Amino acid sequence: MSSFLYTLGRRAYAARKTVLVIWLLVLVVTGGAAGLLFKGMDNNVTIPGTEAQNALDRLSVTFPQTSGASAQIIVVADDVRAPAVQREVERSVDELEGMDEAASIVSPYNADLGGSISEDGEAALIMIQLEGQTMEIGQPTKDHIAQISADLQQRLPEGSQSSYGGPLFAQSFPGISIVEALGLVIAIVVLMITLGSFLAAGMPLVNALIGVGVSTALILVSTAFGSVTATTPLLSLMLGLAVGIDYALFIVSRHQQELAQGVSPQEAAARSTATAGSAVIFAGLTVVIALVGLGVAGIPFLTTMGVAGAVAVAIAVLVSLTLIPALLGFAGARLTPRGGGGGAGAGAGPPPPGGGGRGGGRGGGAAAPGPRGAPRGPPPPAAPPPAPGGGPPGGGPPPAGGGAGPPRGPPPPPPPSRRWASGSSPAGSAPRPASRSSPCSSSSASSASRPCPPPGSASGSPTRARCRTATRRGSPTTSPTSTSRRASTGR
Repeated sequence: MSSFLYTLGRRAYAARKTVLVIWLLVLVVTGGAAGLLFKGMDNNVTIPGTEAQNALDRLSVTFPQTSGASAQIIVVADDVRAPAVQREVERSVDELEGMDEAASIVSPYNADLGGSISEDGEAALIMIQLEGQTMEIGQPTKDHIAQISADLQQRLPEGSQSSYGGPLFAQSFPGISIVEALGLVIAIVVLMITLGSFLAAGMPLVNALIGVGVSTALILVSTAFGSVTATTPLLSLMLGLAVGIDYALFIVSRHQQELAQGVSPQEAAARSTATAGSAVIFAGLTVVIALVGLGVAGIPFLTTMGVAGAVAVAIAVLVSLTLIPALLGFAGARLTPRGGGGGAGAGAGPPPPGGGGRGGGRGGGAAAPGPRGAPRGPPPPAAPPPAPGGGPPGGGPPPAGGGAGPPRGPPPPPPPSRRWASGSSPAGSAPRPASRSSPCSSSSASSASRPCPPPGSASGSPTRARCRTATRRGSPTTSPTSTSRRASTGR
């Protein structure tokens, strides 16, 4: 599925003009068909199998004149039996009887047919019986009754009142109003805050509006083949707007993430369609299955609403997977978030002064680590300590002029631990005075400070033998002078 969606997104991006023209043609064709085949909405709500519905069906067979919709017009005056009031009421009764949907009109002054006048003579009721159920009566009939009542109000004497009502006006289905337009305005504000640009926020709205237009037109076309309640287009409108914006937002948001990582716009559109498109298909199928499941209840108008809503969601999924990549192609790289598009490692700069790695400078503290994955070189060699007496490292006379002089090589190897008396130093080394001879001690505490005998003493002396043996084996017992020289050379 991901491979198919990847190819679909890439081709839709490349043929963006063709894809946009195709969807606009589909919208125009379905809209024209809806205008030609629309037969009106059927507001007759029936629930087969219930006791109430069985009673209504039996009443329509036994008393057909009373099983239809009904309405009333009430007249309130000081005396409804006054000739001026009665004349105008009878005129309104004649106007009501002229309607095509009127089954019977009962005047309040006809006592034989059950005329209704209050005991005090201040109220009179005109009974209106229509042919057909309440939900089958169209809005023009309701408007006609309301207009007759308004005309009667104008003709009655001053202080009188006329009003209309009844079960016909008590039940009504909601329709499309200004609330949906306000919802679109709120949606575009939220999208601009979420996506950060008007261009990115407009794409989900365009996607949702085209999908809703196509699905609503198909619902209007279906009225030529069956009954559709007035709530069906409203349900498809709300679902289409919701899922159309939501599914398009998945793809656009993923596209911006890909652009922020330095991916080309076409490749980003293909990847976002392959990844987020899979989630769109899964979510759309879940909603479609749930809506079609409304038909399990066996209620006709619920089944119609569920199927219409499922069609609207399926069209929203199809539009999102094809039209959104095309719209992304028109936008190009303009959807790249601010500060993005530098690729991996774009923020890596030169190392800070004072060392770019760990331990980058004596006394400078820990330096900031370099970028991840950057090769680390060996630490710089430690500077040799100054020689005793203030001279340069490694010995020798200080340079002329008192300057620091050129950098010197590594320090010379330390002198051997074996001590030589004066006059017996090895070749090439300067003779050392005998006064610097270190005491040589054995491992015992009693002979720790006993000095070695001079070379001219007897060779078989046990003290001389112990000193010679310790020196040859590299014993740590050395002279204080040798210890200070080793510390000055770093050994």
